[in-house]
Amino acid sequence: MNINTVVLAGRLTRDVDMRHTQTGTSIANIGLALNRRVKRGDDWVDEPVFVDVKLWGKRAEAFAQYHSKGSQACFPKCELVLEQWEKEGEKRSKLVVHAECWEFCGPKQEKSAGADEPAW
Repeated sequence: MNINTVVLAGRLTRDVDMRHTQTGTSIANIGLALNRRVKRGDDWVDEPVFVDVKLWGKRAEAFAQYHSKGSQACFPKCELVLEQWEKEGEKRSKLVVHAECWEFCGPKQEKSAGADEPAW
């Protein structure tokens, strides 16, 4: 049996980087920070974990509209994907979280002037 399911909640480490494919599909590249609790001696401490998350289409556009650096975000349905590419003749790879959806979490974010309701 293979299971590839990830659930994440944390804070954005940077503003959302929106890009588009050649066919016009929106892609949101998101930097997310979360804490991992570990025991050191007799004390429990938070260790930061930094994760790259990607969203596509209308969900990506809505996410970028309502989130910025420092805001909280929840990704309840994701999977891990090994992305591979070649740069300057050198093969590279990176483990990335591909999110299918997102939810608001934490305190309500201030709405920007003229912003429409989310499209999800």
